[in-house]
Amino acid sequence: MTHTPATQVLVARQTDRSLRGLMRYFLTLGASGFGGPIALVGYMQRDLVEQRDWYSEQEFAQGLAVAQMMPGPLAAQVAMWLGYLHAGVRGAIAVTIPFVAAPFLVVTAIAALYAQYQGLPPARNARFACQRKRRARCHRLSLWTRSISRQLRVASLESRALVRRGALRRWRWS
Repeated sequence: MTHTPATQVLVARQTDRSLRGLMRYFLTLGASGFGGPIALVGYMQRDLVEQRDWYSEQEFAQGLAVAQMMPGPLAAQVAMWLGYLHAGVRGAIAVTIPFVAAPFLVVTAIAALYAQYQGLPPARNARFACQRKRRARCHRLSLWTRSISRQLRVASLESRALVRRGALRRWRWS
């Protein structure tokens, strides 16, 4: 049987990826992925479409569009879509479990450790460090918003002054 170039790519793409490989990838991404759902989807596109060539741009864009229309976690839905493309419902379930279970287990372990050792100085210091980082982020955000509002006030005052001087005239729509 002779394959055209397009079908050769499709055949190569299907033979390279396996359900086990997809599960391993999504377990790794779920456990170590950082940055929220948009970042995770970006990692998926980079890794699965551009580097590994397991999915085409069209397949990924279609999955992203479907995931954006549905309520719920974007990255998990894109993962389900990619698993579904590979092995139907079985693939969607097989890919979703490691992707969702990994961060659940990490957060649960951290919570259990904190609950057990919350009175010890290292645990208290870690909590205070997180609070300081959160306060610093909020402070930077407030400085940024103050800067923007200050710039808007200055622009507003400058435009009022120009209007008073007659430099700006009313536009007449004809």
